[in-house]
Amino acid sequence: ETTLGTKVSAFAILDRDFRSEQECKEIRKTCLEFCVNAIIHKCKEIENFLLVPEAIDRAIKDRVRDRNRRTGKDVQCENCSTQVIDSYAESVKNHVMSQFLSHRRRFAKELDRTIDDSTIDQQSIVDFDSIWEKRISRYSVVGGKDALRYLNTYLQREYHANVTNDAIISSMQKSDLCEDLQSLIRSIDEFCS
Repeated sequence: ETTLGTKVSAFAILDRDFRSEQECKEIRKTCLEFCVNAIIHKCKEIENFLLVPEAIDRAIKDRVRDRNRRTGKDVQCENCSTQVIDSYAESVKNHVMSQFLSHRRRFAKELDRTIDDSTIDQQSIVDFDSIWEKRISRYSVVGGKDALRYLNTYLQREYHANVTNDAIISSMQKSDLCEDLQSLIRSIDEFCS
């Protein structure tokens, strides 16, 4: 604003990483001191919005069909993204849980240095178990970028193909968009107008 000599309207959009709901509220409150709006995703990072098995499977089939046309082969692929992403999630579960606990403990200690670590960890484990129980929320806490990289490694090995973020987005239907993403799009649209 000093350089331009005019007021600048800012809209902050942040990845959640492993922050708790309470920490996100505090960060958003701070951002709103100088931003028109601030949104912190409900998922770890923006790429998590792409972890929609139906859209991924459509994108994979398009890629394999295209590859078949170019090579003259007749490779068939099954809907596999749920199985592959579930496998990835299980492989990183302990890492995700340790990050989840660590970040929550750090924030809780910032608020109250006297609180016992075991008290913080106990509630964090209950919260984590609740998130991990459901596929959609489990997909929201794993690394989205890493999950897609893991998926593409599998696709390269099995089908000599991969899917890009753009291919997944192109394969998405309105019903594939979670409410959090729809709300983000509406907020950006309102900000722009």
